[in-house]
Amino acid sequence: MKIDRYKIYTLDGYTYENFVSLDRKELEMILTWRNHAEIRKWMMNTAPITLEDHLAYVESLKQRDDAYYWLVRRGGIPVGVLNIMGEGIQEGIGEPGFYLAPEVLNRGQGILLLQNYKKLFLNILDFEILLGHNYVENVNALQLSLFFGAKIDGVIEKSGRKYISISLRKENFKDFRNENIVLSFVRYKRNNPVSISDILLKYNCHE
Repeated sequence: MKIDRYKIYTLDGYTYENFVSLDRKELEMILTWRNHAEIRKWMMNTAPITLEDHLAYVESLKQRDDAYYWLVRRGGIPVGVLNIMGEGIQEGIGEPGFYLAPEVLNRGQGILLLQNYKKLFLNILDFEILLGHNYVENVNALQLSLFFGAKIDGVIEKSGRKYISISLRKENFKDFRNENIVLSFVRYKRNNPVSISDILLKYNCHE
């Protein structure tokens, strides 16, 4: 598997430009997003990041094959950030993550980007398995993952917070491109309620 850091990937109106190709102004914009209270509260590291650390991290990405980050645009407008990490990336196994620009939060953009980037990784970049860790309080994110075909693997705890481990295999990915995806998800949530308490009990965890 080969991810080209210097290629702009394009799929169904979305473009993905790697951090290593961005200019200073774009990187500063991304840092502002990342440090926004509504974004960082869902991160494993909830602390604000300094510009110096941010730029140093981006520089380190030029030499790494276990972490890739992209600025995502839709119709040419910056709407979020996508990344994938993991020691198994070269074997087609990785853990993606994304966040939206604060100005497009709660406008239905998340589910559209979720579907698009899963298609990018599974159909274009030929990943076999996408892993994930959903914070237990972010029920909507967990339901979205299950909606697209992921399954629950267990529960882990890190830095005092519990996360539900999930995995999505290429053959189980559900592509809703020919449907009203928002309406499909609303119906899915209604018919497939999630009980965090039951999940924690199943994996011998406590709330």
